[in-house]
Amino acid sequence: MHGVSIIVPTRNEADNIDLLLQRIFSVEYLSSVDHEIIFVDDSSSDATRQTVRRWCADNPVRLIERDYGRGLASAVVAGASQAAFEVALVMDADLSHPPEKIPELVQPLFHGEYDMVIGSRYVKGGATPEWPRSRRIASKLATLPARLFTDVNDPMAGFFATSTTRLKNIRADVPGFKIGLEALAAGGDELRVLEVPIVFHDRFEGFSKMNKQIIFEYLKQVVQLSRLETDLFSPGVTFTLIGAGTILDVVVFWALQRYGVSPLTSHLGSMAFAGVFLCTIMEVFWGKKGRNPVLSVTLGVGFIVVLVFSLTTQAAVFNLMSWLGNFSPIVLFVPAALAGAASFTLLSIFFLFSGARTLPHKVQAKYFIIGGVAAVALLKLLCLGLPELMEQEAYYWNYAQHPALSYLDHPPMVALLIWLGT
Repeated sequence: MHGVSIIVPTRNEADNIDLLLQRIFSVEYLSSVDHEIIFVDDSSSDATRQTVRRWCADNPVRLIERDYGRGLASAVVAGASQAAFEVALVMDADLSHPPEKIPELVQPLFHGEYDMVIGSRYVKGGATPEWPRSRRIASKLATLPARLFTDVNDPMAGFFATSTTRLKNIRADVPGFKIGLEALAAGGDELRVLEVPIVFHDRFEGFSKMNKQIIFEYLKQVVQLSRLETDLFSPGVTFTLIGAGTILDVVVFWALQRYGVSPLTSHLGSMAFAGVFLCTIMEVFWGKKGRNPVLSVTLGVGFIVVLVFSLTTQAAVFNLMSWLGNFSPIVLFVPAALAGAASFTLLSIFFLFSGARTLPHKVQAKYFIIGGVAAVALLKLLCLGLPELMEQEAYYWNYAQHPALSYLDHPPMVALLIWLGT
């Protein structure tokens, strides 16, 4: 006979426990499968624990008490570690998740058709009837960072079923409360996911746990899932690298200017020198030991791409500053050097020295596409204040907007490149 362990994290949910259990035990399907309800309570100050204990004596209900809990995600992992069955269903205690949907979430797992089933608010048939439009929009926007790691419509759902083993294998230090997102990201490209529509209701009794700390922990979770080396590249280290790169960039630019080198050549040489310095420092202190030769080649190609973008950013800021005032080249170059060093350092951390290349292939593609689009958008923003086009540039631009590829006296490739770039 199949069995399911229903894991319910709680904190100050005394007013909801009785009604929740009544609705769960009213689900007729559960009479045909073995089941248990595991409450994992984190330091409740109300009568949550006493209420759960009253149900434990005569029903398949268990209580795990944690006086030093580390959040909802770790509570789910703790519940899974003591679950008796291979299928686990996670739901909130506040009655926002309808227990009547439990059969639709667990049956596909019993049949081996899917690896994870989500109660989704954002598929056909799903709804959030009590939410005003502003909250619905905010919720949809909040899912955008999570969509980097999965294609499901409701990646932040807290009502889902999956294997107990999958939950046990999730790291115990997951920040925040989006344990479902963690399971989706850990499953990678091969995870078979089904979304079942649910009508999501606001909590029945009590107060929402949502606050600024929860939002911060969600963003922290997204950063960790992106495989950014936050332990190595702390804010202090990052600002130090940017500062060192800026100083070196300015010093080399000044030295080249003293020897009569043109501003353009000086800018190229100083940024290249600063880039090599920063990349060498990061590789020596934070590079992977025994790096695979293929990855070394990838790092080299990535370095060139990052350097070219940083050079372009630095040049754009330098030209922009030259239009804001009649200052000496070295004064104009300081903010440009800061922009170039910041660009090189941040792009290196995000793309060269992160674990991005270990992400699933589909996630990698999204990661680099988003980065590329953001980089191009930044350059377009920086170039808004640059000088007017020269006559020949304006000619190509106008042709690119109205291409007529049959005209042999026009260079279609130049026009095509302009069209693609704008």
